[in-house]
Amino acid sequence: MHKIVTIALASALASIPTAALAEHHEEGPTIRENAEYMEVVLVDIKAGKRDRAEEIIENYFQKATKAAGTPMPYLVHLQTGEWDFIVAFDLKDGPIEYTYTGSPNRKKWWAAMVEIAGGEKQAQAVWDEYQSLVVRSTSMLGHHHNDEE
Repeated sequence: MHKIVTIALASALASIPTAALAEHHEEGPTIRENAEYMEVVLVDIKAGKRDRAEEIIENYFQKATKAAGTPMPYLVHLQTGEWDFIVAFDLKDGPIEYTYTGSPNRKKWWAAMVEIAGGEKQAQAVWDEYQSLVVRSTSMLGHHHNDEE
């Protein structure tokens, strides 16, 4: 008898999440209301190279962002853990921005970078140097809710 009660209870508990989800979801796709999407990148810099990475970010990347008029990413300098930076980019058009092969904002940013660095080759050299400082990085897509509207 105890075995039958245990099986019945386990079956009932397993069906609760499915029933709860069904109550809160409409049929078919829906668009999230008041959601703003972001790309969040975690960056690990080679030991002893963090200062140089910060110089490149400040003297080139941030200046190019301002000059291009593109959204300034949110940069977090980490003191603990295995990562050095968190960089969060606002995706104004949402996840659709991932479908671009050459997004308009990236093109504007690169043009500003070329001007700040003094030419295409110099900009590429700065970019390559920064990339050489990165041990690894990982990127995630997420959203937050903006209920101010």
